[in-house]
Amino acid sequence: MSTCATDDTAHSTVVRWTDAFPWLTTSVPGGGDWAGPIDDAGTAARQARLAELVALAMEHVPGTPVVELFPLLPLDVPVTALELPTRAARALARFDYTTTSQLRPLTCGTMMGWRAIGVGTVSAILEALANVNAQGTHPELTESPSTTADSDPASLMERETAAALSTDVCAPEGSRGREIGDRLLVIGRWLDAVGRPDDLLLGDGALPGEPAEVREAREYLRGLTAADLRDTDVPASTLASLLDELLAGFDPRTIDILRLRLFADEPATLEELGQAHGVTRERVRQLDNKARATLSDAVSEGGPLSHATAGIRRIIGALRPLEEVIAVMPALAGTVSAVGQPAWRLLDRLDESYEIVDGWCAAPSIAEAENRTRQLLDAAADQHGVVRIDDVSFGPDPAPERTTRSWLERCGYVVDGDHVVTRISSVGDYAAAVLSIEGAPLGAQQIVDRFVHERSARSLANALSTDDRFARVDRDRWALAEWGLEGYAGIKAAIGKELAEAGGAIPLDDLVQAITGRFSVSAASVLAYASNPPYELRGGIVRGSTGGRQPRKAPEHTARLYRHGDAWALRVRVTTEHLRGSGFIAPIAIAGILGMTHGDKVTLASDYDEQTVHWTGNQPIFGTIRRYLLAYDVSAGTEVLLIFGDEQLFTVEVVDAASGDPVRDALVLIGASRRLRGDAARRSFARAVCLPEDSPLATVIGAYRSRGDDDIAELLLAGRSVIASDDDPETGAAPLA
Repeated sequence: MSTCATDDTAHSTVVRWTDAFPWLTTSVPGGGDWAGPIDDAGTAARQARLAELVALAMEHVPGTPVVELFPLLPLDVPVTALELPTRAARALARFDYTTTSQLRPLTCGTMMGWRAIGVGTVSAILEALANVNAQGTHPELTESPSTTADSDPASLMERETAAALSTDVCAPEGSRGREIGDRLLVIGRWLDAVGRPDDLLLGDGALPGEPAEVREAREYLRGLTAADLRDTDVPASTLASLLDELLAGFDPRTIDILRLRLFADEPATLEELGQAHGVTRERVRQLDNKARATLSDAVSEGGPLSHATAGIRRIIGALRPLEEVIAVMPALAGTVSAVGQPAWRLLDRLDESYEIVDGWCAAPSIAEAENRTRQLLDAAADQHGVVRIDDVSFGPDPAPERTTRSWLERCGYVVDGDHVVTRISSVGDYAAAVLSIEGAPLGAQQIVDRFVHERSARSLANALSTDDRFARVDRDRWALAEWGLEGYAGIKAAIGKELAEAGGAIPLDDLVQAITGRFSVSAASVLAYASNPPYELRGGIVRGSTGGRQPRKAPEHTARLYRHGDAWALRVRVTTEHLRGSGFIAPIAIAGILGMTHGDKVTLASDYDEQTVHWTGNQPIFGTIRRYLLAYDVSAGTEVLLIFGDEQLFTVEVVDAASGDPVRDALVLIGASRRLRGDAARRSFARAVCLPEDSPLATVIGAYRSRGDDDIAELLLAGRSVIASDDDPETGAAPLA
């Protein structure tokens, strides 16, 4: 029995298959017929045995690494020196595998998991490695310049394209060919004659002293087109026609399977195709796989369409719109009649080195292009997720700006002017990006006008006010805090700052000029705040107030405010702001009812959580009553009574709609019993505005009108005859309806 060395640097001749591949004796069921000698290199028998061996490895030992499958594989063999098909060579190059030493830890299972790599490609790689493993010492496998150039896929594509052009352009037949040859000779002989044999035959411009016949020859050759080189009796061979010729080699059933499965927008299933053609789904799969393999060979290097696929890959680069690729290579738009699809669709489905989806071409895939884009933007973005369009490039050749914009929008990014915004998940992120692009403060409405999604200026302002990234620099202008601009906290705070800088007192005119000059507020607003606590205006000088402000207007003189038993009731018409949950201004008399002075906050007990009233501005402010409105299903436009009990209690009552009965409707508006009439009604109206109960009706009506309750005064006038009657529900008379 012959022996074999295991040192990676030297091997003795291997004779038997089991010597080169020891795992065959333990991993193959029954051992197989592998004890015989290894067949001679280059023979069909050896190639068949290698294919069988690889199939056994993939089936029985898929998790075994290459170093154990092929223990005699040299370490220093370049991948370019292996006898690999083009697709297999590209697959290894894509993952930066350049020598056999890098392949040693790989397993069959690992390679099968590579994206866009099929079992045929993995088998080809393993067969090439198995062939080297079986050869022993291989001095011919050392890399040389000629080997590398002949094996490199890029070099092969360059030579193939050049050969195709040489064949098509430089070898025309007939009279046109002779005429072209004659013109080339005219130029070449003249350049030799003047001692410039290395000049290009079709140089950019005429040389001094160049004869007319040389200039004419150049102009003639420069004006030639591809159509001029074609025999007029022979139709042009387009990509579509070449693909139709390829498909003509298949039977109609196979073409239909390709049309409905490989080249369709929505591929049919094997089951559907099997039923349509009366065969099993397995038979459909076999026909499909065989046809795909044949067509894939046609577009791979050495195939009849390899020059076209190589050209497409060069045009695409990393990323290109399909329309731009077709503009460079119009033949891609031609329809392949056999399957009713454009040529680009067929080539895309057959060539795994690029992908076309939704009008975009990317190498090696759209998903990879999206991932590269995300990484590029993440690296280039500022702290607010903003990137200049000029800084976005998808390859060595800059794409037109419109292409870049379209691709970014296709990936879901927002393009704003000359910038792309990468973070818009929250209004804060989006606003920060807009301000970063603008570089100057903006109003809330100006910011939301730049959003691609509908947002309200109010909700944005609320969000910005609680976000440390922003600073409010005017009544409604926002800036990035990092800019360090002076903040705006309201007119009251601005007055306080001016007073502090002025030593505690400042002329009103100076105060107004200082504040209105910096912020977009009116002089009237400054005056209003300067005249109220915590400030006071005396003799034209503004100072801090010396005492708490007291309510000046009594409840009985306040419109829409009525005594309600042992409580007070304020009539309010509900608005959308109430329904949204906003607070709202209360009459100054409410502060007196609740015993408040300026700066106080009161919390009232309620059936629906606590109710707050605070007085820090010019007037008291109610907290939200939205919970009551939801509980009572109140809509905008409805009137309600806010009831303030003397025991610091709070509740809400809904005012009934008008009935047309003036007395009843007036009673409802003040919160009294709608059943009252006669003298009982008059007394109730008097009590509501703190008049003596024996006050005449005329006095009562005058009181309502003087406090601003004209609606109630008019109702009392309309119902005075009923109020003046002797019928009184409290004494047994029939109630009003």
